[in-house]
Amino acid sequence: MNISTALGLSLALPFLLAGNVPATRLVFAPAAGTSLTKSFESKSTLTLDDMQMSGLPGAAPEIEMDMKIDQTWSVIDDYTKLADGRPSMLVRTFDAIGSKVDMSMSMEFMGQAQENSTNVEGKSELEGKKVVFTWDKEKSEYTKAFDPTGPEEKLLDGLTEDADFRALLPNKEVDENDEWSVDPKELSAVFNPCGNLSIVPEEKEGEDPLMGSNGLDSMSELMTGIEGEAKARFAGMREVEGQSYAVIALEFKVKSQADLTEKVKEQMESSGQELPVTLEKVDMEWSSAGKGELLWNVKDGHFVSFEMDAETTLKSVEEMSIDAGGRQMSLTQTRNMSGSTAFVAKAK
Repeated sequence: MNISTALGLSLALPFLLAGNVPATRLVFAPAAGTSLTKSFESKSTLTLDDMQMSGLPGAAPEIEMDMKIDQTWSVIDDYTKLADGRPSMLVRTFDAIGSKVDMSMSMEFMGQAQENSTNVEGKSELEGKKVVFTWDKEKSEYTKAFDPTGPEEKLLDGLTEDADFRALLPNKEVDENDEWSVDPKELSAVFNPCGNLSIVPEEKEGEDPLMGSNGLDSMSELMTGIEGEAKARFAGMREVEGQSYAVIALEFKVKSQADLTEKVKEQMESSGQELPVTLEKVDMEWSSAGKGELLWNVKDGHFVSFEMDAETTLKSVEEMSIDAGGRQMSLTQTRNMSGSTAFVAKAK
């Protein structure tokens, strides 16, 4: 081999080797018996952009409203058995669940001005409880049961098993900067891990019944039937505190809508408030666009952290009849709100 050939090979060697770097396998595969403590924190702000009311005799009131919704929860997940890329038996302990809603509103109507602010904290009967999720192969779904039995079974209805962000994983080995589509319907488990936590306000005074239990039940309903586009990208490996983790970048633009009439009626009846209002219909539309980043432990097969920031819009249309001093009035109220959401999840 002459000198020029040897020199050419030596110069080309790094590029030849780079072409032979093995693809990365990003899969959910914690060992049976693994226990993970997971914490979740969601912070949202919403501002009333526009409110229209039809059916009123005269001009509609001028309203300004701002909301801040904070929700935190933590769980301990014990992976008892695993098969086919999912837990076949998962024992979840709901360690802590809480929420806080701050709302300020000012209204001017028929020359009268009024200001109001409320601070509502929420809690859940699920806190401190243990739920066993068991995969039913025949039905392709999880059965859910309290351990031990005792709490109201209805609390299980809205719970979901996936709190691992598995929807963001590729279905094949990937190289750095490879992209893949994410099924928007699967994003419910990303935006709302663990499902509906049945959070209810600790105090009723000042609560807006049409927003439900701090508005969180309504938002959980909107997390089903998500449509739109979502893409993920393998952004390479990152060293964090001496550990090497895979980075998955997420971009999404999605929306959903739901008929919340029956849900809100139940909430109004359970609130204990006597209101001169008969609710006819409640429709809600939600949209969100943003980015997220998932850190994945390739060696142990589970997520380490997930962070997301998004811009959000919320539209509600409420049809109702009101008893105004013995006179029945039909009223339609449309609210358009916009704001932002920041979400952080961690596992250790």
